[in-house]
Amino acid sequence: MAKAKTPSFILELGLEVSVHEEAELNSRFEAARQLYNACLNEAKRHLELLRQSKEYQQARSMPRTENGKPNKERTEAFKALNTSFGFTEYHIHAYATEIRQSWINDHLDSSTAQKLATRAFKAVKRIAFGQAKRVRFKGKNQLKSVEGKSNKTGIRYK
Repeated sequence: MAKAKTPSFILELGLEVSVHEEAELNSRFEAARQLYNACLNEAKRHLELLRQSKEYQQARSMPRTENGKPNKERTEAFKALNTSFGFTEYHIHAYATEIRQSWINDHLDSSTAQKLATRAFKAVKRIAFGQAKRVRFKGKNQLKSVEGKSNKTGIRYK
């Protein structure tokens, strides 16, 4: 029996903020944009290092399927390579934590930084799987949303 999907809704509310509050929000979005771009660059760098390795070329030459089933050896080889070259979501999380030990720490909490790192890693992972040709870095005022891991974290309006 299949589970029924519950519909998800997005509610956007406009905020009436003072000049000071607007400046604070702008600085937080700028910090988020710079952290996202740094994580995106780090993930791209690790993917490029991975793709240049001889081990990666050997893993790519393995057959994708064996007897109609996915080749487990190939999958394990790619997992091991991703870990050894630091092309994992958790490595990008650690990088985001490292980057946050600067002025960014005053503007973003850790769960928001990890969510931005996850967002950047997923974008680069699409390149790795051939679902995208390139990723785009965010320019000034191009980052439209920031989220935390739960409703209790992130930028909250009180």
